[in-house]
Amino acid sequence: MTRPTSRRRWAALVVPLLLLPGLAACSSDDADEDASSGSGTPPEPGAGADDSPAAAERFAALPASSIEAAVLQDMSEVTTVRARVRATHLGLPVDAQVAVGEEGACLGTLTAGSGTAEVLRPTRMVSGIGDSEDVYGAFDAPFLEEVGFTAEQADAVVAAAAGRWVLLDPLSGLTDIALVCQALDDTRDGRLLGGEDATTEVTGLEQVDDQPVLGLERTGEEGPVSLVVAATGEHRFVRVVTPRDGSPATVDELAYDEEVVVPDPAARGVVPAAEVGLD
Repeated sequence: MTRPTSRRRWAALVVPLLLLPGLAACSSDDADEDASSGSGTPPEPGAGADDSPAAAERFAALPASSIEAAVLQDMSEVTTVRARVRATHLGLPVDAQVAVGEEGACLGTLTAGSGTAEVLRPTRMVSGIGDSEDVYGAFDAPFLEEVGFTAEQADAVVAAAAGRWVLLDPLSGLTDIALVCQALDDTRDGRLLGGEDATTEVTGLEQVDDQPVLGLERTGEEGPVSLVVAATGEHRFVRVVTPRDGSPATVDELAYDEEVVVPDPAARGVVPAAEVGLD
């Protein structure tokens, strides 16, 4: 059941929303105020760092290059990350909860309109299942309808999958659901660092959950990115907003260094995409 139109719609939906360049566009040599905290929000007082307003003001007064270097240094020490990704494209809301483990394995849940999809990328899983190109998906009928399938086609795919993971065809646009994994993985590893011509403006201190954070506006080849980073403790991302086609994509609810378990897809059962009509 080949659906070229559906593939084009899904690619048009996901690619602009989830590539999120510049997510790791910050950091520095001046990380002297770092403390141990595994949270995506600023550390709680008493975590071993100077969490005073004066410490936040000192950090905010550093040159932009030093602030960027501090953030990049602290982000480079992240082992796992969880986050929420939200955006709207072509009038369709997308909301994803994603977790990336230490070895790049990823598990996520996406909603588009009234539908839900799951994505599993078992990259370098300890079990050895899969490789870097393997992407598994699970879709409900409303999700498939949201991305262009008819109700009859969507119901047939869901019935054929019978609750199993679908090993997606690498050439299918549906594999783009894994871009949310890649975006978060690149955030953790700093691979989305902006180009040499990028500029950063410090927009000032604010409060998130009663903790001081610092706003940054970074402009480069990919356009402007709004960043909010912890102003005390470990200077990690708290929120990232990347404009895409006039609609912002927001990454927030970040949590770091928590246990992330990506299951062996074989435990649930696996079926090739061609067998369920998603070839």
